[in-house]
Amino acid sequence: MALSATVTLNNSSAPVGQTIRAFITVTNTNPTATTILYIIPQIKQTGNTLPVDRSAYGAGPVAQPGNIPVPAGGSEVFTMDVAFYTPSLIIDGSTQTTYDVGCLIAGSDGSVFSPTPATCSITGVNPQA
Repeated sequence: MALSATVTLNNSSAPVGQTIRAFITVTNTNPTATTILYIIPQIKQTGNTLPVDRSAYGAGPVAQPGNIPVPAGGSEVFTMDVAFYTPSLIIDGSTQTTYDVGCLIAGSDGSVFSPTPATCSITGVNPQA
């Protein structure tokens, strides 16, 4: 079992409601192609060990990753879009929340793992601006 992955983001900061795209690069050192059974979002507020409540963000599992096997000795990139709903409104100053965007990956070789998450900052919307 030799799957590994990295997570990178197209933006490291965004206003609330804007979609951030996570690129999940899965590398396979197995001697044969390996199918990815699922890739499920794991979102945490930076510094917390518990996942963020699903009402704070919108993201779904990566659609049908099993249709694209990761070749032996190669890698494949999967995408996962995430939109954050908090912080939602700011009146004075600047409010921002930092999130760790990660995922849980399972392979047909029996591996289940979570790569190191990537961090992004989400800022609220100022209705006075």
